[in-house]
Amino acid sequence: MDKKVIWIIVLVIIIVVLTAGAGIGAAYFLGKKAVSTPTSSPSADPSQSPSPSGEITLEQIKANHCLQTPNGGTGNITIADLVHYTEVTSPITFSGTANVFEGSFQVKIVDCEGDKIINQANAQTQSGEVGVNNPYSITITYPESYSGHYVTVEAYDFSMMDGSVQNLIQVPVYLK
Repeated sequence: MDKKVIWIIVLVIIIVVLTAGAGIGAAYFLGKKAVSTPTSSPSADPSQSPSPSGEITLEQIKANHCLQTPNGGTGNITIADLVHYTEVTSPITFSGTANVFEGSFQVKIVDCEGDKIINQANAQTQSGEVGVNNPYSITITYPESYSGHYVTVEAYDFSMMDGSVQNLIQVPVYLK
């Protein structure tokens, strides 16, 4: 076979692979945006209404939460005692470990309705030992007006290279 033909075949294969990769990436990001806030309230369907005690169940929270596939993070930041799809009250206190630059990272509460930041705080590990997961504990509040909202508690830090968000971990909860 002629060298020109071989190079053309190689270039076509590279273009096909890159195009397919871009399509998969676009589908992934578009798919994440396709998960939207539920259009019906938990009380619209009798099977979704709170129990007689007024408590909302784990299944109801999960079924109605806008975040169905939370980001589990990279392991550099962990949230040990905040359980996915549970009810929480203000103030929200949780702990975990973090292996991030200078032991500093961000925590925020994001509302499902339009990704509005309800509150955010800086978090700091208890020791600054480099290269290991250091323990932390943080308390963050939310205004009473957000009771009854589905939200996501997020912890992350910023890349020292380009300032982008990294090590994102998300915990979907219901504010009581």
